[in-house]
This record gives sequence, C-alpha cells and structure tokens, in this order.
Amino acid sequence: MTLPMLPTLLFLACAAPIRLQADPDVLSDPGSADTAADTADTAADTADTEDAWIVISDPRSEDADGDGRWEAGEALTITVTMENTRAEDYMHYPGVLVTTETPGVEIPMPGGGWFYGIFGLDREALSMQVIAGAGIEEGTEAEFRLALNAINCESMPGTCLGDQVLIYRRTIGR
Repeated sequence: MTLPMLPTLLFLACAAPIRLQADPDVLSDPGSADTAADTADTAADTADTEDAWIVISDPRSEDADGDGRWEAGEALTITVTMENTRAEDYMHYPGVLVTTETPGVEIPMPGGGWFYGIFGLDREALSMQVIAGAGIEEGTEAEFRLALNAINCESMPGTCLGDQVLIYRRTIGR
C-alpha cells in the first residue's frame, strides 16, 4: 500500500535535482505495450537496478477518450509500476519525473508523479499525464524519459534512489 502525497508537496518536486543518463545499449521491453504503437526501453544501469531499493518497470499508457488512439490535443496517462524490493518501508517521497524533447508535447506541472512513501515489498501503479499539442502532426513519435526520483534525497544521506531511467515512446494518431 502506498500513501499518496499532498498536492502542496508535489510542487516541491519541481526543484528536486535528478541526473538523467543516456544508455546507448537500450533494451527493448516488448511486454510493456498496451497497443501496437507503444514501445518501452530500459535505459538503466543494470548494476544499480539489481541492488535497487525502488524499481520502476512496465510503462504503459491510455489516451483520454479510451479509443486507443492518442490524438492531437488529447491527454495521455502514462503509468509505471513502482516496486519496493526491500522489507523496509521507503518514506522519502519516491516518484518518477517525466521529461520529453518532442516538440508539441506538453508535460503539465508537477512533471511526474510521487508517493509519500511505499511500504516494504509493495508494488503500486504510479500515473502521470502528458498532452499532445493541438498542432502536432499525426505520425509524430513522442519519446519520454521516466526517471526514478526521490524528493530532496540529497539532504538525507542514504535515501537517493540511483539513476534508473525508462524510455517510453508513443506515436500521435496511433
């Protein structure tokens, strides 16, 4: 079971620094797609994820009207699975920061999703929203970086979660 975070605390997440890493050896995750247009790649240091306290996986999405096509002007909800791999509770605001460099795709504040905490050995779905701008062309592939994050972990030694990043792609009009 997770404890959702208060909206006022979500605002603090915008200032939380994270390090994103690019990995040229991106691994495909064919089991993550809920439509043929979805793709997910894992771009994480595997040594970090093997010993990780919190792991994110299984990115998937659903368009706002539920017809399976993400269209210009429509919101898309991206959901990942967040898992606490230890018996110890993690109560340091774990979350996922979502970014994109795809022109015409907007990421509303706070730019991701966070929990207050996640109990030991628990697994929960965490969702965040992105929006395809009204003028974006059909067929444009949007790429999202979903980075595991904990708010203000730099000020609390031992609570930072590493550099796990998932790359998620979804095509406009599909």
